[in-house]
Amino acid sequence: MNLSPRDRRALMFLVPALLLFIVVQFWPESTPDTLSTFTPAQAEKRLASLRRIAAGLPEREQIREKVRAELAAREAGLIEAETMAQAQARMLQVVRRVLSEQQPAVSFRAGEMGQPKPVGDHYVLTTVTVTLECGIEQAVNLLADLGAQPELIATQEIQFGAATNAQKNVPLRLTVGALVPRKLLEDDRKNAGGPA
Repeated sequence: MNLSPRDRRALMFLVPALLLFIVVQFWPESTPDTLSTFTPAQAEKRLASLRRIAAGLPEREQIREKVRAELAAREAGLIEAETMAQAQARMLQVVRRVLSEQQPAVSFRAGEMGQPKPVGDHYVLTTVTVTLECGIEQAVNLLADLGAQPELIATQEIQFGAATNAQKNVPLRLTVGALVPRKLLEDDRKNAGGPA
């Protein structure tokens, strides 16, 4: 191939320009150190801010420990069991115990377990419904005694029927709920092969 002198001169300028373009285009960019961009006044402000944060850490840890202790005290009344069925059986035991302590003792007719319902990220509400018959005064005492138990149980629903006998006893359907750790529900689902 025969090049004219004009083309040779253009090629002599083009090759170095192309090399220079490639070097500039693909040269790695250097990032400046962020600490070196601070002025001394900004660095002093940042240091003062970090010192304030560090000074507050022991106080925050004390607050966290107080919160943990209060949570542990509140959770002491949770129904403890290995499975959800055991937790419901434990609730039923508590209800039966309170019924038997009434004067005169309230007779227990039937009971049924409710479906557990998640409450937040850490707890599950589980319920037990009992059917019984008692006088109005006994029902009031029963509700007060249920609320006074060391276990964290509470009345969820109560249905009164009409008095049918001379003693003015009324049929009563009482649903009692308690919080249990959510891990019981998740463990039961895992053991059953369902979604957690």
